[in-house]
Amino acid sequence: MFIMASSFGQTNIDALNDLVDEAPDSIRNIAFENLENQRDESKKAAYHHLIARTYQSELDWDQAIFHLNLEDSLIQNGNPSLEEEVRNKHELANSYYQKGMLVLADSLLQETLGLSSLSEDHSLSCEVLLDAGWLARERGRHAEALAHYFKAKQIAEATNDKELLAECYSKIAVVYHVKFEFETAQHYYDQSLALFTELGDYSKIGRLYNNYGLLCQYQGMSSKAVDYFERSIELCDSLDNQRGVAIANENLGILCYEGLESNTMALKRFKSSLDFWRSTNDIYGQSQTMVYMMFVYEIQEDFLSLRDTGLRAVELSQEAGAKDVERDALLLLSRAYEGLGQTANAYSVFKDHITLKDSLQAINELEEIKILGIQNELASKQIKDSLNLAIQHEQNTAQIEQKVQDQKFWTTISLGGVVALIFIVFLVFRGSQQRKKSSNQIEEANLLLKTKNAEIIDSITYAQRIQNAILPTQQTIDKHLSKSFVYYLPKDIVAGDFYWIEEVEERGEKSVLFAVADCTGHGVPGAMVSVICSNALNKAVNEMGIYEPSKILEEITKIVVSTFEKSDSNLRDGMDISLVRLGEKKNGKISVEYAGANNPLWVIKGNSKSLEETKGTKRPIGKYAINLPFKGQSYELNEGDMVYLFTDGYADQFGGEKNKKFKYKTLKQLLVSIQDKPVAEQEQILAQTFKDWKGKMEQVDDVCIAGIRV
Repeated sequence: MFIMASSFGQTNIDALNDLVDEAPDSIRNIAFENLENQRDESKKAAYHHLIARTYQSELDWDQAIFHLNLEDSLIQNGNPSLEEEVRNKHELANSYYQKGMLVLADSLLQETLGLSSLSEDHSLSCEVLLDAGWLARERGRHAEALAHYFKAKQIAEATNDKELLAECYSKIAVVYHVKFEFETAQHYYDQSLALFTELGDYSKIGRLYNNYGLLCQYQGMSSKAVDYFERSIELCDSLDNQRGVAIANENLGILCYEGLESNTMALKRFKSSLDFWRSTNDIYGQSQTMVYMMFVYEIQEDFLSLRDTGLRAVELSQEAGAKDVERDALLLLSRAYEGLGQTANAYSVFKDHITLKDSLQAINELEEIKILGIQNELASKQIKDSLNLAIQHEQNTAQIEQKVQDQKFWTTISLGGVVALIFIVFLVFRGSQQRKKSSNQIEEANLLLKTKNAEIIDSITYAQRIQNAILPTQQTIDKHLSKSFVYYLPKDIVAGDFYWIEEVEERGEKSVLFAVADCTGHGVPGAMVSVICSNALNKAVNEMGIYEPSKILEEITKIVVSTFEKSDSNLRDGMDISLVRLGEKKNGKISVEYAGANNPLWVIKGNSKSLEETKGTKRPIGKYAINLPFKGQSYELNEGDMVYLFTDGYADQFGGEKNKKFKYKTLKQLLVSIQDKPVAEQEQILAQTFKDWKGKMEQVDDVCIAGIRV
């Protein structure tokens, strides 16, 4: 093979390109030998491209990027064809992507898309569209990704390119998959599998097995998911596709700790994937896998490993530009510091997490303010330009006067003076007008900013009125739960936390449903989600007549998911919730039914100094990878027992002498110590304790605690 390749070395670089995957070392040696004696810059560029491809074949992305950049420099100095430029930028973007540098890869692919659209090489155009779509999807732009894929599909169909068409089907399926449209995803996966089977492309079939595994995992079919992941690993490993093995291992690890609760096996799978990402220097892959490992370390309460892994995950995610990964890593890192007792670090990192989380949610809201800021800068620039013009005019005037003094004839001097005077008056007048115009523009911009700010505050205040309308009044709560309290303290004007109550009657027996919920985010985004979730509760209970707490949670999950699926964005918003149903008193006993999504229920019986906790199902209301069924729990309580429902804002608040979190343990102790007091006094103690604990620290989240004496 080496001798055959050498015979083509000087004359046919395309032939060498065809042999890259079979003998990268040999091809690279030939390319370097020919490069030394080559004077033609276009051929030098071609050899650097060939060398880069050999390094790509060996997953050495740094060397590949180095030679692709050399190729780019050489072709820019010559007269490159359109296809040469497209191939160079496409391969360079792919190498940056494989290193996990998504921002650079995205920028290059956007540039490459424009060039490839002009190319007559339809196969190349199709490949660029597929890669651009894949990266757009990974960065959250799903509608854009689908547009690229369908355009590529049209090209593949027109040229009858079955291999590219199979790729199109596969990637279209992924978009529908992550948007939870499983039936459509299955349809496209099946079409892709049929074509890859016809072509005998077992490497792509191995990748599809992994996707089938994810599809089963998302639908709660854990056994089938495991089978597909293991088939993917086996097939990819037999073909030496270690990237495919790493991806399937990672997905199997997620399934182990989320669905099968096997933390040791999960860590084993994650570490195997991490070794591969490190061997290829893929910083994005490393950061994402480390976050998965952090979830397991948190469950195991291995706070040292959680901290060390978190520090590296934050660093790598920042380098890769993966903001969502950084957000998750910061949250878990704050919990590591908290577990280690390093409260100052925990508070600092948690604030960074909240800031990044809010910034990701509020990006669109800031665009209008940015535009106004730019307008203000432009207005300031206009004033500066006007002043510079006036100075320049004065300098010109001085020069004119000097020339006038040098004139020999007074008549010419007089005439020149008159002309100069007229010119000066004109310039001064024009400068004055421009300054006046710029000043007016600044005043208008400032007025506009003030108006917009007032409008925003008014809108948020009105949003508060709307949110208050969905919250039950104190009179309503007192009517149905006479001995109860709700301590409710939004972080901002409006909140993501809310509480809900409804009296229902079934088979002649009345009961009261009561819930405390924590929706995604806080402020305006959280409030918007709270309205959707509150409406879902009303619909499930009042319109559908569902009264059993666990069944209510199942139904509102469907409603919330259906609501957000109408958007082009991949919204995963929802809520954590505790929901109870309190029946009428019978034989001195009160029946209580409970179901929860992540949030627990606490019960203190009589004057007992112990608190009984029932944990909620480990999943939120909304989209979730594994659809665990919501479990219900029934109690028989005596009159006078206390029931508590709450969100995480109180326990997560930083403060005290050492600026640490309040924590659930402390909250339990506080409630046990005050449970025998009247409910109104309990609320006052909770409010004062929170205020004293917080001190001068910033409130980190919405707070809601409800206590009910049955």
